[in-house]
Amino acid sequence: MANITIKGIPEKIYDQLKLRAKRNNRSLNSEVIISLQLHAYRSGSASTKVLDLARKAQAMGKGFLEDEELQSAKSDGRK
Repeated sequence: MANITIKGIPEKIYDQLKLRAKRNNRSLNSEVIISLQLHAYRSGSASTKVLDLARKAQAMGKGFLEDEELQSAKSDGRK
């Protein structure tokens, strides 16, 4: 397994990571690894499509998704 050192982490981000680690009963190292994994898996995935659809609906002034759009977003997210 690889090791890295991260320098220059903004204090606010560091504090948020420490808080999340404590809430999740994990070490800071484990919390950082999980955060990186979640980001890596989400990038370019179906969740991006769902967010894009939600933003389009919001931009159209609806403020919500129609049932058909919501069902479509759900099924796209499960693929």
